[in-house]
Amino acid sequence: MAFLGDEPEHELIVERVPGGRRAALIAGVVAVLIVGMLVWKPWDTVAPAAAPSLPAVVARAPTVAPSTSPAPTASAPAPVVVAPAPQIAQQPQTFQAPGNLGSVVFYANSDGTGGPGAWCIYKAGSRATRTSLVAIVVEPPVIRPGAALREGQLHSVSWHVELQSNTQDRIFYADWQRSARSAPSAIDLVRGDVGFVKPISVTVSAASTISVYRTSVVVEWLDRHGKPLARQDFLTPIYGTLGSEPTPAGSGGCAAVI
Repeated sequence: MAFLGDEPEHELIVERVPGGRRAALIAGVVAVLIVGMLVWKPWDTVAPAAAPSLPAVVARAPTVAPSTSPAPTASAPAPVVVAPAPQIAQQPQTFQAPGNLGSVVFYANSDGTGGPGAWCIYKAGSRATRTSLVAIVVEPPVIRPGAALREGQLHSVSWHVELQSNTQDRIFYADWQRSARSAPSAIDLVRGDVGFVKPISVTVSAASTISVYRTSVVVEWLDRHGKPLARQDFLTPIYGTLGSEPTPAGSGGCAAVI
């Protein structure tokens, strides 16, 4: 380093610090740093305190039994359910008469083995002509007398068949007209008669080809003088055919020509 000529030179002075004082100074600085660290707690800002531990819950998938049938597709058509055709009941039907007179029981046939309640009998004049209705045969009902017989009020029961007619073009709106009536058949309950055993046949007169016939069963409960105590009228529900080509039993009556 160059000095000016007139500037006095300065000597470097090195002052030594006693070793004991320096060691004490360093120890104090270190102590201050440690105390500051304890107060400040820098580790609190680095990692948050752990939350209290809870029992671990492991979610399990629900157990589903494997399906043995293939899953339906969106394009599969819905199944069509077809209702079965109604079956003709073969069980007897019971109808109570008023005033404890008794009851009327109808079987599908007179012996209860099944079959129509009425038969349509057809005949043909020749092979070239169609068969025409000539008579309707109706099976008899079963009579069960009630307490009125023991009390002396009821004496006998009678039944007969009434023939009704209509035409196929008016059958859905026109009233049926009574065209014939059979002779009555009676049983004497006091004497011990137990029921009707013979069917009743009604003759059908010649009519137009669109005529239709049906029958009704009329039951009358009679006192000792033959006076009706009550009357019950029952339409014959089922019909079959005789004397012609076999045809299934039906309802509604018998056509004049088949």
